[in-house]
Amino acid sequence: MTPEEHRRAPRIARHVLVRFRAPEGGQPRWDTVPSRDISALGARFLGAWPLQAGTSLELEVRLPSAQDAVPMKGEIVWKRPAEHGSLWEYGVFFTEVDAGAQQKLDETVGFFLHQRSARADE
Repeated sequence: MTPEEHRRAPRIARHVLVRFRAPEGGQPRWDTVPSRDISALGARFLGAWPLQAGTSLELEVRLPSAQDAVPMKGEIVWKRPAEHGSLWEYGVFFTEVDAGAQQKLDETVGFFLHQRSARADE
């Protein structure tokens, strides 16, 4: 079964900035990267560190619906070599998101899903 088949929430192919680190997984410093896609439950993004599935992450996500970065925690569900050189692609599940942050995630994803649906109807 592919990672895409495990999805429980629709993803949007939008780039939002994701700041992350894995203090217990060998990446104590923060790295900031654009997401490849995001959902209310997780995100996909690239990183330079060869972190393993199961690694816990501290995250700060910049959402268009939030004035400040939204803090949360996540876990790498899968990783694979990226198409570009020495980077890795990660599928991350959000494990700890407070109610306000979840609302901002839901608003962002809902807005872009509605926008995509409206374009398809034209």
